Amino acid sequence: MPLAFTLFFGLIAFGSGQVKPIRIGWLDLDGGTLGTSLRGFLSVPGFLLVDAKDEKALSAMVREGRLAAAVIVPASYSASVHGGAPLRVVALSRQDTADARAAVEAIRTAAARSLAVAATATASLDSAASSAPALRADPAMRDAFLLRGLRLAESAWAASSGTRVVMEAA
Repeated sequence: MPLAFTLFFGLIAFGSGQVKPIRIGWLDLDGGTLGTSLRGFLSVPGFLLVDAKDEKALSAMVREGRLAAAVIVPASYSASVHGGAPLRVVALSRQDTADARAAVEAIRTAAARSLAVAATATASLDSAASSAPALRADPAMRDAFLLRGLRLAESAWAASSGTRVVMEAA
């Protein structure tokens, strides 16, 4: 009976212990494979991605505190990365709360992972294209090959121990 009493009042006083996910706004102006990859790396426990219509709405939600941070994937992002001159992913945040700082760090980590898998897929394409020049010449074949490489690299990254943990409770 004392244990039940303690648990009951502990839940009333301190809640159920469940933490609300940190809300991150999402706007993908690229629509390419790397935006999808980045979204996948941000779709982890502890974070909730909220789709937005445009930059103005996203900025307002961050400013009003309805989002801890926001991500804008610029138009032509995937092409710029595959071309060797990546555009920057934009992160919006007020940086005045721990949730905002955690969200920005999660965005940085996800962007770095996405770029790493893109580099792996591109290196694989370069290697394969040396023996199959048509692979580089045909945009549809090239994109399919890169997408397959991205998926394989993402799977390998996700399967490795601990890499999907973005934030741990103290």
